[in-house]
Amino acid sequence: MEKVFFLLGSKGAGKKELLYNLFESGFMSGEEKTVCISREELLGDFSKKLKGLEKTEVVAWDLKDGWILNCDAIEPGKTVFVVADGLLNPVDQLELWREYFNQKGWVVARIVSVVDCRLLKHEALVPWFDACIHFSDAVLLNHRTDISNAAIKHFIERYQSLHFPCLFDYVKKGKVDNWEKVFNDEARRMTGCFDPEY
Repeated sequence: MEKVFFLLGSKGAGKKELLYNLFESGFMSGEEKTVCISREELLGDFSKKLKGLEKTEVVAWDLKDGWILNCDAIEPGKTVFVVADGLLNPVDQLELWREYFNQKGWVVARIVSVVDCRLLKHEALVPWFDACIHFSDAVLLNHRTDISNAAIKHFIERYQSLHFPCLFDYVKKGKVDNWEKVFNDEARRMTGCFDPEY
């Protein structure tokens, strides 16, 4: 049964860079893995770097008429990392992927949101962040340069005051201090819709 890690976040938040550094750190070293990247986010240096890693397959996924395309050829037994399209509605994507996972018999280990802290100043994006974090087991705060500690603290404390159980951690130079704390099988998300018994 394939295990899935799902990465949410805006375009440019650093999702692919995080995955590259995750694999470069030795996480899942020697294990076969597939990275499904939205075709809209496929361009860029880190997509090329991911393709150059051993035992790492990169697939560009598409949406058409409510169907997930181009992932059916993934070989059984691989761990799958899905990079969401940062320009599309995250809830719509998750609903479609949930149906796809159920059809394939894949199990979601964790959903991780990568937050581009440069966007925190835009109040109009609060509902978008809320939607992502509602589904997330872990939230990684990236691109914090020139962002005040007070703004980041306010962002985190708002969710903590609402009793969100997800983990919050910081990204430094494209990395987190403890990958295993973020990418494991312990569910910490508000929603139960990705649980096997749901």
